[in-house]
Amino acid sequence: MRVGKLTNEQLDRLILGKLKHRRSEVVMYPGIGVDCTAVDIGNRLTIISSDPITAAKSRIGSLSVNVCCNDAAASGAEPIGLMVTLLLPPEVSEQEIEELMDELVAAAENANVDIIGGHTEITASVTRIVTATTVIAREGKNGVISPRGMREGDALIMTKHAGLEGANILADHIKNAESILSFDELATAHSFAENTSVVREGLYAADNGATAMHDATEGGVLGACWELAEASGVGLELLANG
Repeated sequence: MRVGKLTNEQLDRLILGKLKHRRSEVVMYPGIGVDCTAVDIGNRLTIISSDPITAAKSRIGSLSVNVCCNDAAASGAEPIGLMVTLLLPPEVSEQEIEELMDELVAAAENANVDIIGGHTEITASVTRIVTATTVIAREGKNGVISPRGMREGDALIMTKHAGLEGANILADHIKNAESILSFDELATAHSFAENTSVVREGLYAADNGATAMHDATEGGVLGACWELAEASGVGLELLANG
């Protein structure tokens, strides 16, 4: 099979279609375009989401925190804690581990979230650092904002700009990038990792009438739009500016 995410058809047929919904406490189930679950444990719902970082070679800590917290914020939930799993190749140095942790801690502080546990392991099963992060978040005052909530007549709004996370990761993977891009261009691409958080935007939108939200990652803007439309059962009209 090809490297990367399953197609939506494969995901639905091989994974999602096999899941059984038995517990009444689980109030938001997995689906195409749905990145979080919501569990009713009393008072406010608890929002939970998990994400790995497998392709990045730098700024792994920032991406690990931001990508996971973004999913929660796109449900209108405030991130509270993170469980972080670190899978490290045998060749990793103590300095690399320390730098990774310093970056994770700094990104968590910036997101106003605590790292509350996880797992760390040196394993020959990976050839580079892999992280898997789970966020625990608290339902917002207006309830859970589901990707299934988009309605006919809604306006679609994108915050920041396209390609932030992808440009940062691609800058690590372009062969002989230094001969193609200038030092400043590479530095700019890498700096995007610090701007991938949309927690503030997500919480603001949830407090001001958003009916559905989605964090655009794999598949970019078009993929996120398609997943929103699929989850909500409506169509979208995208107009190019200029």
